[in-house]
Amino acid sequence: MAEKRAYSKKQFHALGIDTSDYKFNEQEGSFGAVLDLKVWGANKNILAFFTLEDERKIISSAPCFKGYFGLADIPIGTDLELMYAPNVKGKIYLSGVRRRSSDEPTHTESN
Repeated sequence: MAEKRAYSKKQFHALGIDTSDYKFNEQEGSFGAVLDLKVWGANKNILAFFTLEDERKIISSAPCFKGYFGLADIPIGTDLELMYAPNVKGKIYLSGVRRRSSDEPTHTESN
């Protein structure tokens, strides 16, 4: 069974996992991705690390007030579709997550 849990910040730092290849996404749109790693962040969010289909490595913040877009319960290694949209200030952010390999419901931001 694939690992579901997110590391605590303490666990993450103790493991010495190198995430220097991961950058925040700055492109609007939908992207196929695999969930590589999850870490509990500050401000009740999850920092999720993904490898996109084109091999780019990205990091996204999933806030608790958005239900973490379901990422808290999605196992590492899951094939996903990530949706990114601009906010009112024009900054691109994660706006939805959908499993591509099953009929699981879509987790998107409500308008």
